[in-house]
Amino acid sequence: MCPRTRSPSSSTPSFRAGRGSVEREVTARRGSAAPGLRIVAGKWSGRRILAAPGSRPTKEQVREACLSRLQGVISGARVLDLYCGGGAFGIEALSRGAAGAWFVDTDQRALAVVRQNLESVGAESRSYRLARRRLPQQGLPESWPQRFDVVVADPPYGEASLVAVMALLLAHAEPGGTVLLEHAVRDRESPVLLEPGRWRRWSDDAPDQRRYGVTLVTALRRSTCVRPARDEDPGGEPRDES
Repeated sequence: MCPRTRSPSSSTPSFRAGRGSVEREVTARRGSAAPGLRIVAGKWSGRRILAAPGSRPTKEQVREACLSRLQGVISGARVLDLYCGGGAFGIEALSRGAAGAWFVDTDQRALAVVRQNLESVGAESRSYRLARRRLPQQGLPESWPQRFDVVVADPPYGEASLVAVMALLLAHAEPGGTVLLEHAVRDRESPVLLEPGRWRRWSDDAPDQRRYGVTLVTALRRSTCVRPARDEDPGGEPRDES
């Protein structure tokens, strides 16, 4: 019998952004409050945040479409932002009512920008954690919870094995949890190659995939037939872990 756990919305997510919401993607070469990199909705709506050095920030169109459709899941959720860059997704989730956000990146400079962004919007120190890890090979810090309601990953295109990234997502998504993977269109088949039977699909027999130029966002929901992890929250004083 499958253990029961906190379930996301049962409806199929749709990554269609509202009209008038799309701004040009900004590729930042250094930490700066670049035009178009802003919080879309929630308590920090309209606030500008910094882009991490050399990062490829997720298009505002994509962020808004994903998070708006997942609002019923985001509120009160624990969110893991892998390959977080400047932390736009996790910060947006906190803005929309997430209980906590855990940010992971391979670059310490990116994490410094995440911290600066969190402090600039006034995020409560107990609501987030940051860690530098070698992704996808290295797991999360042992002091962190190991399962999350929402897991998002935006690995550098062409630099990470999507099979390995999917294994990481599988390891850290709660049973019934939501997984969002941003990747290149050319890799559209890769996310479904790893143990597809262990995922409950959003619709029919295929994951929900939406294309934005050269970017594809794949949405999956973790199978409920796995052992749930213990419930944890950030707690204590915020610290960077490596």
